[in-house]
Amino acid sequence: MSLVYNADLFIGHDSGPSHIAAALEIPSVIFFGSVNPFFRHLDNNKKVFLQSPCPFAHCYHEIPNSFGQPCRLVGHREAPPCCIHTTDQVIEAITKVYGEVSV
Repeated sequence: MSLVYNADLFIGHDSGPSHIAAALEIPSVIFFGSVNPFFRHLDNNKKVFLQSPCPFAHCYHEIPNSFGQPCRLVGHREAPPCCIHTTDQVIEAITKVYGEVSV
C-alpha cells in the first residue's frame, strides 16, 4: 500500500494494487485481457486501459457463474490476442496518462 501511495505512476495488471492506485488518483496504465475494464474500474480518469482489439472482446463475462473461459481464437495454446501489447503501445499509454518519458 505504501509503495503504491508514494508512486508517481502505476503500471500493472488489473489487480488489487491497480484499484488502490485508482482510489489514490495515481496516473495508471492498466493491462486487461478479456475483462471489460469498465466492469472493474468505474471511470478512466487518470487511467489508460491497455487491451488489444478482439472480435470476441470481453468474453470473460459472457458465461454466468464461471471463472472465465478459454480464448475463442487460440484456446489455451498461446496468449490471447487481447493481451498482447508492444513496447511502443505501452510507452504511448504512459505518455497519454503521465506525459513524456525518456527510454
